[in-house]
Amino acid sequence: MKPAGSTTDGSIPSRREALAGMLCAIGLASLPALATVVPKGYVPFAFFLALSTCMAPNVLVRRVREIAVPFWIITATIAAVVVVLLFSIWHFGLSIDELQHHSRLVAIPWCMIWVYALNGDKRWLWAGALFGILATSALLFYETSRSIERAAGWNSNAIVFADTFMVVIVMAMLCAPRRFEIPTLMIALLGMLAISFTGTRSVWPGLLIAMALMILRLRSGGRRSRWILLIAILAAMAAAVISMPGLKQHVRIGELRRDLSFYEQGNLDTSSGARAERLLVAYRTLIKHPMAGVGVGQFDRVAMKAEVPACRDNELKRCGFGHAHNDLAEWSATMGVPGGLALSAIYLVPFVLMAYCWWRTPGRRNDAAIAGMVSMAALAICGMTQSMFAHQSTASILSAVAGLMLGLSLGEMRQAQARASASLGE
Repeated sequence: MKPAGSTTDGSIPSRREALAGMLCAIGLASLPALATVVPKGYVPFAFFLALSTCMAPNVLVRRVREIAVPFWIITATIAAVVVVLLFSIWHFGLSIDELQHHSRLVAIPWCMIWVYALNGDKRWLWAGALFGILATSALLFYETSRSIERAAGWNSNAIVFADTFMVVIVMAMLCAPRRFEIPTLMIALLGMLAISFTGTRSVWPGLLIAMALMILRLRSGGRRSRWILLIAILAAMAAAVISMPGLKQHVRIGELRRDLSFYEQGNLDTSSGARAERLLVAYRTLIKHPMAGVGVGQFDRVAMKAEVPACRDNELKRCGFGHAHNDLAEWSATMGVPGGLALSAIYLVPFVLMAYCWWRTPGRRNDAAIAGMVSMAALAICGMTQSMFAHQSTASILSAVAGLMLGLSLGEMRQAQARASASLGE
C-alpha cells in the first residue's frame, strides 16, 4: 500500500503530515472493520478523522484548491439541505433534536477533502472491510445457531444492521486490489450468506450489482469464463434459497407472499401492508401540504394520525414505526417538495460527481468511483424500504461513504491524469 502521508507531487511531507497520513489510513480501515462488529463502531473513525485533521489543517486548506469546484458543489448541496431542515424546524416550532441524525450530513465535504488531502488509499478500506465481513459473519452465524429468527448483531434493528453490513461487503468487493480479487470474492460470498440471516431483502439489489461488476471486471480468465462464473454463482444462490428450508425462511419469501395475500384482503397489519399504507399516507400528506409538509420527524405524530383514523386513539403496532419506512416518502411528507428535492440531491450529487471522475479518468480505471456509485445506488435502494436518516447507523455510513468515496475518486482521477501527462511528455 502507498506509504501513509506520501504526497502526489513528490514532495517530502513533514512529520506532522506523515503522522496525519498514518492516522488517515488507520481511520479508513477502522470504518468498515468496526461499523458492524461493535456498538458505536463509527467512533474510532470519527476520532481518527478529527485527530488527523487537527494535526494537518494546513494540508486540507492548501489542497482544497485542487478540487475547488467539486468541493464547493458538494458543500453548497449540503448547505441547501441544511437550510431545508432548519426551515422545517423553525416553521413548525420543533426541537433541534429532530436533526440529531441529519447532522451527520456535514461530514460529507469534511470526509471528502480529508481523504483527498491526506492521500488516502482505498486499499485500507478494503483491508478493514475484509476483517469486518469475517467478524460480522461469525457474529451472525452465532446468533443464527441460537435460533434467533432475524440476526441483527449488536443492533436491535435487523434492517439497519443489514444496510450497514451491505456497504462493508460492497467496499470489499469493489476496492479489492487486482491480485486479491478471487479471495475477496470468496469472503464476500460468505458475508452475503451471513447477511441473509438478517431477513433483509432490500440489500440484495446492491450486493448483486456489486458482485456482478466485480466478476465481470476480473483480470483472470476471458470474458466468456467471467460470464459463466457469474451465472454459476447466481444459479447456486437461487438453488440454495429454493432447496434449503432454513435459508428460504431467513430470506422471508414465504412471509412476503403471505403479506401480499393479506394486503389483497384489506389486512394492513403486516410488514408489507404497513409499508404500503405509509406510502399512501405520505402521498396524501404531500398533496395537502406540498410546500412545507408536516414538519421534519413528524410523520407518525401528525401525518399518520391525520390520515389513518385507527392511529388517532389506538396504539396499533403499525402506527408507531416513527417514520415512513421510505426515504422519499418521509422527506416529502414531512418537508414537502423541497424535502424531496433535498433528499434526491443527497444521493444524486455525489453520484454524478463520482461518475464525472470515472469518465475523466484515463482508461476509465477508477475503482473508487465505481465503488462509490454502487454504494450510493445501493443505499438509495435500501432507502425505498427504510428511512435512512431515522437511524444513527445508516445516516453515519451514508455520510461517511459519500464523502470518502468522492474524495478517493478525485484522487484516483488526478493521479491517473498525472501519469498520462507524464507518459506523453516522455
